[in-house]
Amino acid sequence: MPIYPLGSLAGCSLTEKESVTAFRQILVGLMQLKNYDILHRDIKPGNILIRKRTPKTFQIVLADFGIAGKYTEQSEYFYGTAYYKAPEIFDETAKVVDDRSDVWSTGIVMLEKMYGLDKEIFPKPKSDSEREEWYANWQKEVRRKVEGINSESELGCLMKIMLQRIFVDCGERVDAWRCHGTGSRIKLWSRHSLTLRARWWRSWVKWVDGVPEMRKQENQGNRERKRNLLNMG
Repeated sequence: MPIYPLGSLAGCSLTEKESVTAFRQILVGLMQLKNYDILHRDIKPGNILIRKRTPKTFQIVLADFGIAGKYTEQSEYFYGTAYYKAPEIFDETAKVVDDRSDVWSTGIVMLEKMYGLDKEIFPKPKSDSEREEWYANWQKEVRRKVEGINSESELGCLMKIMLQRIFVDCGERVDAWRCHGTGSRIKLWSRHSLTLRARWWRSWVKWVDGVPEMRKQENQGNRERKRNLLNMG
């Protein structure tokens, strides 16, 4: 894997446009993963690396696919990082967890980077018996933070629309494609993100070699589909 000296989003302050640009790029990455029925399972600031950062450009790369897996795989443990997990990850009766869990994690990342989430007042549970109560309180804090977003500004209004479609039960939650489409429709990407260069998508597909299920020949249609993603905004 290449070295990214600019580090990750963890502990990194972003401008509003950089945050929205990262939001869009993560969703496009999840859209491509969905083509192969693969979950990342651990979307968090530390796993989002900064490839390029200039006044006019902000490019990120999804990293750490160590616990990535197929939609149909059953896990014997509650994978991922507690603060960023979707509710269905804690549900032992859930038969299939799909890309909507990664979309939830992406929403938490965006809420944290753009509006702040005080994780220190919600220390991770030390035992399984504390987990359910802890997570219920954490979800309340997440939803409280979303409702507190200032809707008087255009960006605040648009981000609130996006996040309200993410922080709901899995059955009602948008998947990566619909979430990205919503951002295009309400003009979040066109008005509040930096321009994505024509070859940008190549920056985040470098991890493909680390996911065996994705090592297969792509046909021309799939390659064209990737290029056309940039025109969706």
